[in-house]
Amino acid sequence: MEHFKPLSLEEGVAAVRFARSVIESRLGLTRSIGQLPPSLSSLRLGVWVTLEKIVNDRGIIKRVVKGSMGSPYPINRFPMDLALAAEYAAFNDRRHGPLMEAEVDRCVLEITLAGNIREMDLKSLDGFIPGFHGLLVRSGRSLKAVLPQRLIEEKLAEREGYQGIPPFKDKNELLSFICNKLVVNECGKNCERCNGPVYMYDTQIFYELEPRGAVVERMLYRNKLFSNINQKS
Repeated sequence: MEHFKPLSLEEGVAAVRFARSVIESRLGLTRSIGQLPPSLSSLRLGVWVTLEKIVNDRGIIKRVVKGSMGSPYPINRFPMDLALAAEYAAFNDRRHGPLMEAEVDRCVLEITLAGNIREMDLKSLDGFIPGFHGLLVRSGRSLKAVLPQRLIEEKLAEREGYQGIPPFKDKNELLSFICNKLVVNECGKNCERCNGPVYMYDTQIFYELEPRGAVVERMLYRNKLFSNINQKS
């Protein structure tokens, strides 16, 4: 299967550096905003920016989401959408509060690119690959976006010491987890999320390993923990 790869690793690194410079410029920590390669100037992609704060919880180092904003649909050209997503994730995510100057050195950035949105059958999950595909699921009058890494991380967070056991033994368990996370009331045969329009989209993810550190491309779908599902997709 050919995967969605709109950016090279070098371009992904530049995009993460650019997003960080937008945030640090807003805080007055730098006077200049980083430059993106010319190849990205006219690109149109969905994009999210997520900040994770490194915290010490009684001796256990954890990364917790500090802010996340974006859209699966391009609104403007990529540089502008990336800058807006970075600024909104850092300062306008009401779920977490604005980023403070003292927190910048303890935050890592993650960029998720999105494209190829198409309708899917949620009940069968045909072609859905955990760690690669995101979801748009109806929630009331709006569509709720589920990033692939959040789906996996929330599942693993439920299990302590999973020791290499696949987090989802099959697609039925994956569907149950998706529904339990997204549905407020009991999920029945008339559930609008199963019977209404549901969409999936391809992603490419770039992530700082540490604040201002090396940037890698996250390819969670290649992890052996998901081979039992992905090889059938």
